[in-house]
Amino acid sequence: MSTYSSPADVTAIQLARAAHLNNLDAAVAEAFALLPDETLLKHGTVNFAVDTGTANTYLVSLAQAPASYADGLTVVMRPINSNTGASTINVNSLGVKSIKTWDSNDPVAADIKVGCPVT
Repeated sequence: MSTYSSPADVTAIQLARAAHLNNLDAAVAEAFALLPDETLLKHGTVNFAVDTGTANTYLVSLAQAPASYADGLTVVMRPINSNTGASTINVNSLGVKSIKTWDSNDPVAADIKVGCPVT
């Protein structure tokens, strides 16, 4: 949900009221608070998390939680368990998703290795 208010809502030659400007300023400040921290962006850790699940059932919590899964969402995790076969991931409790290899197959045993980042 966007908190942006279009300036087109203002009529030409209309007196700008302090309350309207204050509301606009507050909306901008609220929107900026949703942006990732500059340090996370610089270090490339916005979508990085260490897994807290079990083998084949990976759980990660991103610092900047997405509102939902979306096409193109990239998550990098460092697993604490190697997989033994087909695996799933749950990002910020958004729901369980199957992990697939680059060719859309299920991973086989040891495709996911302890401590090796997985994208």
